[in-house]
Amino acid sequence: LLVGLHPDQATGGVVALAGAFGKPFAVAPCCTFADDFPDRRLAEGRPVRTYEDMVNWLKEQQAGTEATYLSFHGKNLVVYVPTDASATEVVDQAPPVEAAAPNPS
Repeated sequence: LLVGLHPDQATGGVVALAGAFGKPFAVAPCCTFADDFPDRRLAEGRPVRTYEDMVNWLKEQQAGTEATYLSFHGKNLVVYVPTDASATEVVDQAPPVEAAAPNPS
């Protein structure tokens, strides 16, 4: 699962990376940065200019994408691809991190 919480210009990159690796994503976009990404277009061909456009564009990037609100104030809409229940099983767990030895300097 790739997560982007107000990732600014990296919002589209989070979604593209998730798609490239076949992973679900959850992104809470903040700003559109329309001038930085003039080639972003909605399926209908219109440029992405507003926050609503950005949310719709994100939802168009991967089939099955949904949106809901998180429980905090501000830009709290999250666009996400739901994970299926079987994908939540822990497959590989990292070993516990050992405490670092004190620095003798």
